[in-house]
Amino acid sequence: MPNVIDCAAVFDPVKILQDHTSPSAQLPHSVSSGTSSTDSWIPLKYSGRSYVFFLAPSANVATTSSQDALEASNDLRIIAKVADTLRFRVASLALRCDHQCFVEQIDIASGAQCITEPTLQQRASVSTMVDASVSTLDQVKPTDIIDSCWEFTATQAGLAAANMKFRIYDDKAVLRGNFVCTIWYMVQP
Repeated sequence: MPNVIDCAAVFDPVKILQDHTSPSAQLPHSVSSGTSSTDSWIPLKYSGRSYVFFLAPSANVATTSSQDALEASNDLRIIAKVADTLRFRVASLALRCDHQCFVEQIDIASGAQCITEPTLQQRASVSTMVDASVSTLDQVKPTDIIDSCWEFTATQAGLAAANMKFRIYDDKAVLRGNFVCTIWYMVQP
């Protein structure tokens, strides 16, 4: 029976901007091809180390001889079985009123036979939040949300990589930069 594997990418937008947009930043070459012909995407330095953290359940994380099963890493290899659905959500270390990251697109870089083309899914849902009308933090109430995630399905055994292209906006909704990092998937039969 196919499973749904919920994963997350947690970005540090302040650190990304500090190290990738300052005049003294030594940047890797930009990757073109975005949603418009003028878009260019700056690859994160050091393969994303200390800029993005991928999270997944430990049962869905591949290990190497040099590491134990980690549930979070900048180069996490996520394990899925054929027919499993993978859902990627994005979060930011910054407060919601500060810099925010939004994934623009996810392009399959290799292993296109292993996963379907990622698509953006947005579903109305209900979650819980702290009730600000009471003075204690143990009171919660339901709240309507839009669950936004990128979703794709494992189709064949093998190794796949995808480029996650994301934009950083500041608290005034001004675009601060376009960036790209790689996600790895290992599909098992």
